Parts: sequence; structure tokens; C-alpha cells
Amino acid sequence: PHDALSAIYGRLDVLARFAAASPAPLRQRVQGSLRALLSEALQASGGRFLTPHAWIRHLKSLHLQAPQAAQSAAVQLMTVHGAKGLEADTVILLDCNTITPKSSSLDVLVDWPGQSKAPTVFAFLRSEKRVPKSLQPAQAREQAQREREDLNALYVAMTRAKMQLVISGHEVLKAAEMNAWKRFEALGEQVEEAWHGDFAVRAGKSGQMGQEGSAAAGGSFLMPFVPLAQIAIESVVNKTTDDAARIGSCMHRLLELYRPGQDVSIHASSVAARFALTESQAAQALQSAQCILQGEAAWVWDRSVIDWQADEVELIHQGQLLRIDRLVKRADSQTWWVLDYKSNPAPQRVPELQAQLAQYREAVRQAYSEQAVKAAFITAQGALIEI
Repeated sequence: PHDALSAIYGRLDVLARFAAASPAPLRQRVQGSLRALLSEALQASGGRFLTPHAWIRHLKSLHLQAPQAAQSAAVQLMTVHGAKGLEADTVILLDCNTITPKSSSLDVLVDWPGQSKAPTVFAFLRSEKRVPKSLQPAQAREQAQREREDLNALYVAMTRAKMQLVISGHEVLKAAEMNAWKRFEALGEQVEEAWHGDFAVRAGKSGQMGQEGSAAAGGSFLMPFVPLAQIAIESVVNKTTDDAARIGSCMHRLLELYRPGQDVSIHASSVAARFALTESQAAQALQSAQCILQGEAAWVWDRSVIDWQADEVELIHQGQLLRIDRLVKRADSQTWWVLDYKSNPAPQRVPELQAQLAQYREAVRQAYSEQAVKAAFITAQGALIEI
């Protein structure tokens, strides 16, 4: 059911069509119900070995209510997956000192590289503790992917916090080797030293801070300075990304943080640390951002020229989530401009990049059908290239 629904949503652009057909006061609730339906299809038995009839019976047994829009002043209890794209001033991560998961039995081991037409390994395992030697490399890759997914989930969870992140957990007999609690506990001394004591660690039982600036499991880490801890986690996430991609990401972030009248270099050091850049790489990213802000596209940040502006704009188009680097509306012509930053000096010569930008433009045209929409690349050399 999940795969079938997902295909229907994508091919028929269901979310956008339902939104267009719904009265404005009900639009958010209708889209929430559609997303909940797709999510529930994945929750039932993990979406596997599930017939349509069994799924309908499952839905009826739950007596589900349509999701309600949360009030801004209310506490929201959410899964990490459900919190994607949202932010709050304070985020509390619960039960972070997790136990070592039990080895699964009667499991299926699948190793299917994305570029291959068929799996290289498909095997039924009686127990993960006793794996034949021929399957051990595939199992090692599977475990590495699990660890990476856990780290990605932690990154998503902690970056939901705008101002304050609280890590909470309780004492367990067999804590996982590297759970969220232990990762933050290892960062405690670093953050405390960097902020000269502004990183507070509170122990749940005694209320006393540990001698080494860390607390026993059972309390919570209170982290008022989320960006510094975010840098530490991101440095792990980003270390496998190639240099050019990290430099480009740094440039994007500098442009996102820039405000007219500011010097973009004030953010350079913190953003460079976030993407684990060397001094020369950081200088390259800063130079690219400055070239863009002073080049042919300088008007894109001119408040006297633009009527509306936003960075990292997310749109759903044909079932896909699109993220536009910058979207502005000119005050004189009321024309929308879809803008995409590129390190490549000639992105218009790359068919894939042209097609991507054209897709962004079409998504905005559907949203604003009565107004003109244009699209252009902004290169790191300061050129504005309209397509």
C-alpha cells in the first residue's frame, strides 16, 4: 500500500491538487491528513508483507483522528522523523541513553548497490550473531549504514532547536556503545572550555556538576549554544563529503545568512567550522559569496528593488520536494525570479542543471500562475545567467 500510494501521490501531484481544491481554512488539515495516510501505510508492519485488505483493517482498528495543526504556544511531542523541517526555541531530546539493541533473528540481509539492477547479496539470517564468513562483509556494510542513519537522525533532531537543546536520559545497565547521550557527553568538556563555563551540565540525582564537566546518565545536558555542538556533529556528517561540495555548501550558507548592509565575512569563521573547511577553503567560499553579492546579481539583495524575498524556499512539485536557493519578486515588474547558486562558471551548459532550474521555475509558475516567473543561475564568479 505504501509504494502504491507513494506512486499515486507523485504521478498525480496529489498534495498540490488537494490543496488547490480545499478551502483556505481547511488546506493545512487536508494536507496533514494525506501525509498521515502515507505515513501510516509505512508504520503498519513496517510497510512490508502488507496486503491492501490487511492495511484497511489495521486503519479501522486504530480509530485514527485527523491531525490537528499545533498551536505555537503548545508543547509538541514528536518523533525525529516527524519534526523534519520544523524549528522551536527549545528542543528536548528524550531517552538518549539507549540500551544496546538486541541482535535480530530470522532477518533478511540485502546488499543492493544503487547502480546495480539486482542485489549482490540476498540471504536469510538465523541470527546476526552467527553470520557465515561469506556474508560478513555485507553485514559490516549494513551495520555501517545503520550507524550513519542514527547519526543523521541525531543531526536532524538537534538542528530543530533555535536557542536551546536539552539532552535527557536515564541510567541503564547496558548502554549502547555510541548513543546520543555518549556523543554529547564526549563534547561536554570541549563546549565548556570554549564558552568558559556557559555550557551547563546538570546531574539528575545530585544536581551537582561532575568534576570533569560531565554528568552521569540520569540527568540532562543543557546546551544554550546549539551552534557549537551542531558544528561538532556536522563535522562528522560532512567529513565524507568532497572538498568542492563543502566549499559550495559554505558559500550557500554565507549567502543565506547575509543581510543588506552587513559584511558577509562576519559569519565566515563559524560557517567554515561548521563545514570543516581549511583556512584556504574558507577563504575560497567567502570570496565566492562576495563575488556574488557584488556582481551582476547584486540587485537581488537590494531592498529598493525587491518586493519579497526568501532563502531555501521549499516547494512540493509533482510529488517531489524542491528547495530553491533564493526566490525574489521585483517591485517594479512584479516578476518572480528563481535563483540558483552555482560554483560552476557555466552551469547553463550542463543539461542536468538546466533541467533542475527549469523544474524550479515551473513549480513557482504553478504557485503564481497569474504572474511572470523567470529563472537564472548566479555563479561564484558573479555572473547572472538567465535561462
